[in-house]
Amino acid sequence: METHERVRQAIERWRGSEAQAWVAAWEGLDGDEAPAVVFPRVDPETFHAAAFGPDERAAATAHLARAAYERRAAPLRAELQASLPATVRLEGDLVPVSEAVLALLDASRSRPARRALEPIACRAASGALAVQRHGAAAAMEWLGAVEAQGHPDGGPPADDTRAAAHRLLELTDDAMRDLADRQGVERASDWLPVLHRGRDLFRPERRFQRIAADIEGLGLRGTLASHVHVASATPHPFRARLAVRRPEDIRLAGPALDGVLGEVFAAEGLGRALGLALVSGDLSPALRRPVAASVSRAFGALLAQVVADPIALRRRGLTRSETERAQRSAAAVILVVARLAAADVLVAGDALEARSAWVGRALGADVEPGSAVCLGSSAARPRFRGVLGGLALFAALRELHDEDWFRNPRAAEPLRGAATPGGRTSIEAVLGDLGAAPDLAFERLLEIVARA
Repeated sequence: METHERVRQAIERWRGSEAQAWVAAWEGLDGDEAPAVVFPRVDPETFHAAAFGPDERAAATAHLARAAYERRAAPLRAELQASLPATVRLEGDLVPVSEAVLALLDASRSRPARRALEPIACRAASGALAVQRHGAAAAMEWLGAVEAQGHPDGGPPADDTRAAAHRLLELTDDAMRDLADRQGVERASDWLPVLHRGRDLFRPERRFQRIAADIEGLGLRGTLASHVHVASATPHPFRARLAVRRPEDIRLAGPALDGVLGEVFAAEGLGRALGLALVSGDLSPALRRPVAASVSRAFGALLAQVVADPIALRRRGLTRSETERAQRSAAAVILVVARLAAADVLVAGDALEARSAWVGRALGADVEPGSAVCLGSSAARPRFRGVLGGLALFAALRELHDEDWFRNPRAAEPLRGAATPGGRTSIEAVLGDLGAAPDLAFERLLEIVARA
């Protein structure tokens, strides 16, 4: 077997086993029942000998750097998880941590839950910071050993991304503080019950079918049906989860939340899944499974805006007052998500106290040190690029195909064109091809802010 084929198979085997392990964990399997992650064993000499084209070599380099990160971080992450208590005392009763986390959503129990969870959040945040540093060091060792160059989805220079994050926060600081004042938000955790509204409007049952119906006019429902499968998993409280077992077998688990918050997060997950499902099946594994995945992340941010759109909401049968209520709540969620994503880009290397201060600025509220657990993602840059890209993409599609672009089959073509190249392109390149102005994302966010 040729060297490049061995490397391709190693990447595909690792990514597939990683996805299987994630799904097993969602389903509650552990110990001997859980499938093992098969990390690729590719040394720099073997990699240099692989006959790759430039795009595939760059993408494979990024995959193997991520594998180096996870190989070092995974056992540390497991140790951290095992060290955290499984129960806390809440209002006199000993309850599972998961129950205390959900209590944060209840305005009458939010503050006692915050006090109970604060010590655990501090330990989790500081531990996660250590895990991230060890993983990043391993990734840098690999990149240095193979003399890595940039890849097509590497995104703008880090300084440019940080400048964009600063700009997003500066443009929306006043609006965020005003919104916090109007909603009576004093502490960061006060946002959760505020954002968890519209429970009478959106239930978890059949939510992915509802969201797919919102974009049915695009003609992409067949792709979703054949490639994306809803996992029968214990849902994460706050976010949708995605696992690509094989390119044609994408597993999606929705959040436990109901209401507008759950609907927006579910839409984000379905959008990401759609972006991956549309990638060409003829690409090699490294390109078929984009590492940064800025395009699919932008699709996630795009669909999150669709479920906040008054046209989509009215087509669901909501009354005018219900539509306005859902739109305001969804706009607040989108603003909070965008500001936290910007803050996450800006915390690199910061200590726990500094990270929690960034959370405070992002949320326009006072914070405890444990709030730092909200930040520190190893995917902070691509996630933020996806947020900006999704905002700009919504505005660009609206300019091309009118207000109800998500009901127009012609709007599917630029979406297919954006996703098909997989790791050969980036959301920035896609927006450039659409002629989107550089400031379009910020203009779109300010438009959303005005509705919050």
